[in-house]
Amino acid sequence: MAMAGVLHLWNEWEIQILVLVSFALQVFLLSFAWMRRRNISRALRIVIWLMYLLAEYTATYTLGHMSIGCKAGEHQQLMAFWAPFLLVHLGGQDTITAYTMEDSQLWLRHLLTFAVQALGAGYVLYKNIGGRRPLLAPAVVMYLVGVLKNAERVWALSFSRLEMIRRYLDSVSIKKKDGDYPGADCLQPQDDESVLQGAHDLLNICMGQFVDDKIWPSEFQRNAMEYFHGNEKTIKTFELIEMQLSLMYDIFYTKAAVIHTWYGRCFRAISLLGTAMAFFLFQFSAAGKGSYNRVDVAVTYMLVTGALILETASVVRAMGSTWTCATLRVRKWDWLHKLHVSLRRYVRIAQARRCFSLTPNQPSHQPDSQPAVFSSHARSAQPPATSQPNKVITSLRTKIVAFCANSSSMIVTGAKELVMEEMELVMLEIRRMVTECQGKEEMMWSYRGQCALEGRLDERLKDLTWSTSTEFDQSILAWHFATDKFLRLLKSKNVGGALVEATKTVSNYMLPSPVRPTLHLKARQQLQAEDTAGVLAPGYKLSKELEMLAEQNLELLPVVFGVWVEMLCYAAHHCSRESHARQLSSGGELITVVWLLTTAEFDRVYYKETNFKERKHGSVWNFLNFVDSTDFIKSVARLLIGLIKSVAILLIGLLCLPIYFCVFFSHYFCCNY
Repeated sequence: MAMAGVLHLWNEWEIQILVLVSFALQVFLLSFAWMRRRNISRALRIVIWLMYLLAEYTATYTLGHMSIGCKAGEHQQLMAFWAPFLLVHLGGQDTITAYTMEDSQLWLRHLLTFAVQALGAGYVLYKNIGGRRPLLAPAVVMYLVGVLKNAERVWALSFSRLEMIRRYLDSVSIKKKDGDYPGADCLQPQDDESVLQGAHDLLNICMGQFVDDKIWPSEFQRNAMEYFHGNEKTIKTFELIEMQLSLMYDIFYTKAAVIHTWYGRCFRAISLLGTAMAFFLFQFSAAGKGSYNRVDVAVTYMLVTGALILETASVVRAMGSTWTCATLRVRKWDWLHKLHVSLRRYVRIAQARRCFSLTPNQPSHQPDSQPAVFSSHARSAQPPATSQPNKVITSLRTKIVAFCANSSSMIVTGAKELVMEEMELVMLEIRRMVTECQGKEEMMWSYRGQCALEGRLDERLKDLTWSTSTEFDQSILAWHFATDKFLRLLKSKNVGGALVEATKTVSNYMLPSPVRPTLHLKARQQLQAEDTAGVLAPGYKLSKELEMLAEQNLELLPVVFGVWVEMLCYAAHHCSRESHARQLSSGGELITVVWLLTTAEFDRVYYKETNFKERKHGSVWNFLNFVDSTDFIKSVARLLIGLIKSVAILLIGLLCLPIYFCVFFSHYFCCNY
């Protein structure tokens, strides 16, 4: 009986439940999809993934069910009015357009799916509302809004591919005079907003890294590179790189590259106005006069009001974003840019980008001298407790910070244990590598510890080079084993400090090789085959040699740390660019930061001597201008032409089928009779 009651309830309210579930999924994605930038737990990541898939499947299933199951009648008219809202839901939220890089590659499939969904929603409207004036106007308006939202999503998927970024970089030409590039106000005392604007100024160079294309920096960009990558800017350098990765995440996995174009702003304005118009049209329709079921009217009000709130939230988020700030500066709307920056600084949005980069269950307070990029704590944006009105203002400001920063929070790297002093040590080792390579980039990327061992004056260190000449996996295992024993030896002698902790952190980080994730699998296979000596013998031999050198009062700790940093850089370079881009959706990794940091340092030092493939430069405004509708419309047109040809061939075949059968049977009867 209970099961029968549940089934009866489901059959009676199925559409209403599914529509509300679809809306709830959109609210969830708007609120929590931004957390993918962070190193969140696997369980939460799986939940976001399931919600992302369910959001599309639920709306699609409901549309299909409505197109088949809905019957004409007064009761069904209001339910059919929900179809355009499902189409709006299928357009997705700004915070998540693609879950993986493969989603962008399949943008044509999304286009075909959107076409079918739009036809389904149109059929539901035609079947149940066509010719009935009260709901026709708001239904048509919301249908157009849904079409725009889906077109915006497919457009964003189309542009977020690596090949489209490469085409943008190829389209940018050189200016003879670029020293007066707008944005010189970036060269002020480095607060978080200045670093964020610097990330925008150097973003096209970061783009070039992801598509293997060297970008010739402009005069202003060279000044910015020197400023942010200078000798005393280690902390800001790491923050700059992570903010650039955050912007790259926006391009790959959100609608940022589209909604901040001229077309995107028009789409967003039309969507907001259209949703508001549909709300008022429905308010003054017969639905508000008791002509329909009260539950259906309540569901409809929830959908219309919810759509208006979500659209307003998206517009506010876009207006307060760093992309808008950068565009205003490049367009030389100085007074508006200064107002925008002042508001962002007041609510501390850029600082919140770091506060929101914490791993779960970590405190959110640290001294100002210790950045949250690699540390286990973050600076708090909360002022000291004062009067009750100030507490209310502070609470409101904190909520505004969270709301505005969620869509662009900083990418989190993997080694959260590194603190300021250790970061500086990593940076110093990278600069040593860049200096030692003498402008030969391929030589720099081939170092796996050889430079740290052979570059020292002591000849005894060269006896350890055998450990860096084996397979990379074996080198990691050997050095990890030897480093662990060596650090235990130092601990027994009460030797500690930042260098010891940095060495231990990088050694542990590199143990599961980013280049070959099957490293542990191979080791387990060897151990299961009782080949323990084959796994541990090189590490044991290396540890003995390190102990012998330590007994000779040789300063080995900087050497060991240098070897690990070189291995880290080697692994970073030999990871594919696609894997670096793919990792951004999982919170980012230290190895990606090191990859960009090493290349940026090399370009800063040797940009005059480096042979760039193509000497070009651009700006954020060039990038946003490039994301126009021309290529997208051409691709859609080619697809439609192909579909028309296929349909024409199919129709011709169907028309010729009777003729074929007539000829076949006439020939058959003639031959047999």
